[in-house]
Amino acid sequence: MLKVLKRYKTVSILILLCFFSAFIAFNNGLLNILKANEIIKLNNEYKYINSIDVKIKFADILSINDLKDITKTDKCNIYLKNFPIYFKEIDNMYIPQIILVQNEELSLPTSNNIKKLNKNEIIVPSNCVDMGKEKTLTFQNSTLIIKDSIRCEKYPAFSSLFVINADDYFNVNKDILKTSNEISLEIVSNKYDVEECFFKIKKNLKSTSKNSLISYRKINDSKNIFNNVLSQSNVIAIGLFFFALLNTIIISYYWIAVRKREIAIRKSFGFTNYQILKIIFKELFQLILLSTLCSLIVQVFFNLDFLSILDIPNVLLLSFILFVCIILSVVISMIIPIKYILSIEPAQGVNL
Repeated sequence: MLKVLKRYKTVSILILLCFFSAFIAFNNGLLNILKANEIIKLNNEYKYINSIDVKIKFADILSINDLKDITKTDKCNIYLKNFPIYFKEIDNMYIPQIILVQNEELSLPTSNNIKKLNKNEIIVPSNCVDMGKEKTLTFQNSTLIIKDSIRCEKYPAFSSLFVINADDYFNVNKDILKTSNEISLEIVSNKYDVEECFFKIKKNLKSTSKNSLISYRKINDSKNIFNNVLSQSNVIAIGLFFFALLNTIIISYYWIAVRKREIAIRKSFGFTNYQILKIIFKELFQLILLSTLCSLIVQVFFNLDFLSILDIPNVLLLSFILFVCIILSVVISMIIPIKYILSIEPAQGVNL
């Protein structure tokens, strides 16, 4: 590598600078993708596989027992949504997740796995309640024992989420359904078909209140790393990378033209086209690899987030992508020079 830099200083420096700037942008794009993917994995880690939102508009005033009969099922979990709750100790209003039906384990990032939330128990978010100070919470005249806390510092998507049983909520708000002719439910499951559960609820509703309306929509939270590839910064990074490739094609053509005598002499000494192409490929590979390593070093020093996401899977992924990009860069950079190298005759070494 040092021989190449010494003998062809100007061209080598131009190639290094082209790919150094390109890989700075490219590495930054990869970093953004990996960071976004980590956030998506955290947000989706405790998402149910199947989930639908259900709206029910009552034609008649229904009791709490009527609602329980309508939603009675031996499959899926059903949560009541959009009903407020106030806690004396916190002095604030929240919208809790109210468990109307529980047939499966709760999918929450709690300190311990909770298979069943019992009566007079509550799950609290760590960003709202200090578990070291508070052991219970007062909901109007009812005291709820704090069973566990949600780790909001690691899973911010669950911030401010309280989880309680419907019985505990309705014991305090016995007339809540009389003041609302519309409710929202969420049917979730990691095992069963939630639509089947919906149609069972719909059948129960029609038998209880014939003119009531019910509808649902699927909740689709499935995201992956490829949803983030076409962000504005990543498009710019990819554009810079291909601009560097274009520049390197031009520079490498000039580089081969400068080395025309050398290539002709090598051929006169018995070097085949393959051997000469192999030498050029190796030299280009070394220069582009050096620019990649320099860009990574700069990235580590000026972007501390770069190290925070580099676990073993991400290191392997990043290494593979960069290696493929380096090989691709060398191959593309040699597309035009190859034709020129093949056209050089051994006798031209004497004439030049």
